[in-house]
Amino acid sequence: MTAMSPDGAAPPADLLRQAVEAMPRPLFVLDHDWRFSYVNPAGARLLRRRVGDLLGRVIWAEFPEAVGSEFARQYEHVARTGEPVAFESWYPPLRTWFHVDAPRGRRPGGHLRRRHRTARG
Repeated sequence: MTAMSPDGAAPPADLLRQAVEAMPRPLFVLDHDWRFSYVNPAGARLLRRRVGDLLGRVIWAEFPEAVGSEFARQYEHVARTGEPVAFESWYPPLRTWFHVDAPRGRRPGGHLRRRHRTARG
């Protein structure tokens, strides 16, 4: 059970989690060992996995075709420099174009958002 504030409202952290869980934009977070520490339902759908099947798993083990790809180069750049990146790349195993925004931070991959693109343009 979640603690409520004296006025009966949910704590801000719970409200934030509910908002992220409900948002249609895919989102995942990686830890320092490249493990998924958070995946919202939209992110799991886009990656064609279940949330529970990704949590705690290393991104490169789950998506080995991404090793050495533009995804790996860009995520490693964020981890190394802390600079944000935005890029678009095709991922053949999922037959999908991804637009990736990785915000500033030194966590490998950081907080990553991906938008599904079925066609370029």
